[in-house]
Amino acid sequence: MCFDFQNYHLYIPYAFLHGRAAVDIIPAGAIHTFFNPLLDIPSYLLFTALTDWPHLVGFLMGGFYGVFLFAVWKSTSLLFPREKPIEKWLHFFVFCLAVTGIAALLQIGRFTNEIQTALLGVTAGWLLLKFVSNYKTGFLCLSSFVAAFAAGLKYTAAPVAVGIGLGGVFLLFCRRESWRKYVLFGLSGLCGFLLADGWFLYQKWTELGNPFFPYFNHIFKSPYFTAEALPNGSLTPAGWKEILFLPFLRYHILAIEYRLDIRLILGLVSCWVLWAKFLFGKERLSNIRETIVLCFFSGTYIAWVWLFGNMRYTVCLEVFSAWLFALALKRFLPIRITVCIVASVWAALLLRPLPEWPREPFMEKTIVFSQEVSVPDNAFVLLAGHLSFLIPFLNPNARYAGGVWFDPEKLPSAPEQEIQAFNWLQRADYRHHFAPIIQREIARHEGPVYILAPSTRWAWKDALWSDYGIKVVPSTESCQFFFISPDMLYDGFMLCEAQKTS
Repeated sequence: MCFDFQNYHLYIPYAFLHGRAAVDIIPAGAIHTFFNPLLDIPSYLLFTALTDWPHLVGFLMGGFYGVFLFAVWKSTSLLFPREKPIEKWLHFFVFCLAVTGIAALLQIGRFTNEIQTALLGVTAGWLLLKFVSNYKTGFLCLSSFVAAFAAGLKYTAAPVAVGIGLGGVFLLFCRRESWRKYVLFGLSGLCGFLLADGWFLYQKWTELGNPFFPYFNHIFKSPYFTAEALPNGSLTPAGWKEILFLPFLRYHILAIEYRLDIRLILGLVSCWVLWAKFLFGKERLSNIRETIVLCFFSGTYIAWVWLFGNMRYTVCLEVFSAWLFALALKRFLPIRITVCIVASVWAALLLRPLPEWPREPFMEKTIVFSQEVSVPDNAFVLLAGHLSFLIPFLNPNARYAGGVWFDPEKLPSAPEQEIQAFNWLQRADYRHHFAPIIQREIARHEGPVYILAPSTRWAWKDALWSDYGIKVVPSTESCQFFFISPDMLYDGFMLCEAQKTS
C-alpha cells in the first residue's frame, strides 16, 4: 500500500480503458492524471477482475519480482561464468547480493511499477552483454530499444536508459564502429521510447501544449500550469557533496522514501576505484564486460542522483552495485577471497531488519467499502485530496474532477501539522490552472453536484470550494460517510451534496 496507489495507479489505467480522458477533469491532480497508463494496466486488471481473490492478486503481483530474478540470474551468468565450482559459488552470492536490496524487497507486490521497469532495465543490460559475446547488431539495437521503452513507460526508468546508452556508446567507440552503428543504436532507442509514450506525448502536446505536461513548463509554457521547472521533491540532492556522497549521507536517514541501501556505497566506491585505475593507472581496463558494468553504474547513478536521489528508483542501481563490487574485488583479489567477502557482505546485510513500509492485511476482497456509496447518474463529483482510486468503484455515469487541495492560505485557522496530513505533495505540484475550467463546467452542469473528501472538519470550510463556485452545508441527510480498506492516507471519507454559489 502506498500513496501513489491511492493517488493515480488505479485511476489512470481505468480512465484509459474506459475512455474517460474527455469526461473527467484531473481527478488524480494535474501532476499524475496525465502519466502513461500502460504499465498500470496489468495490475489494475488483477486488482479489479480478481477482487474476490486478494491472495491470488498478491501472488501474481509478486510474480513480477520472480521474472526480475530470472533476468538478473541470466545477466549475472554472463559476468561471472560458472565453469568451476568456486565460480558457481561466486555467481550465486553475487546474484543474492544483487536482488536483495531495500528498493527491491520493499516493492515486491506493490503497485509502484519499479520492479517491472527494473526487469526491463536488467534485460537491456543482458542484451548488451550478449552483444559482447557475438557482436550481432540485433542485440545492440534491442538493448537500446528495451531500455528506452522502459523509460517511455515510466520516466523514472530514464537513469537506467542513460546507463545502458553509455555502455553501448563505449562499446561502439572501443570497436571503432562506423557512424551508422551509432545512428542505428540511437534510432532503436528513439523507436522504443516513442512506441511506449509517443501517443501520449502527442495527446498532451495537442491538448495541453506541453508533451511532458506539467514538467518543463518553463520551456513549453502550457496555459494549464505555472511556467516553471518543477522540482522533483524537497530531498532532491543539491550541491556537489550530496551528488558525490549521497549513499553515505542517506543509508540511515529516517525518511524511508530516501533511505538508501549500503549496496550503493559499495558500488560507488568500486566505481571510484575502477575509474581511477582506468584513468591514472598504467594498466588499462582489459575486461570489456567489467567496463560495460562500470558504464551501467556510472550513467545510471549520475542521472538518478541528479534527478531524484530517492530509494524507490534504485532497484537496477542496487543490481549494478553488486555486480561492480564483485568485479572490483575479483580484479584485485583471488577468487576464493572474493567469494568469501561477497558472501559475508550479503549475509551481514541480510541480517539487518528491513525498514517498515506501509502494507495492509488481506481482507475478503481487494477493496472493501464499509457501506454502499450511492452516486446518482449525471452527478458532478469534485474531489479534495488524493482519492482518485475510489472512482473505478463508483458510478461510471457520473463525472469526476479533482485538483482541489487543502491550501493553508484558505484555511488560516487550521494547524499546519493537521493540514500536512492531506497535502502529500510539495506546494509547487498544486499550482495548476484548471480551477476556472472546473468552475465553468460546474456552472453549466444541470445535474446534482457533490464533493468527495476525507472526513475532516476542514472540508466544511467555504474557502476550500470558493474557486469552484460551490459550498457544502453539513447535513446527515445530504452526506454519506464511509470507510474503505485498503487505505493508508485518511480516516474515512464523505460524499456530500453541494450547492452552487453562482
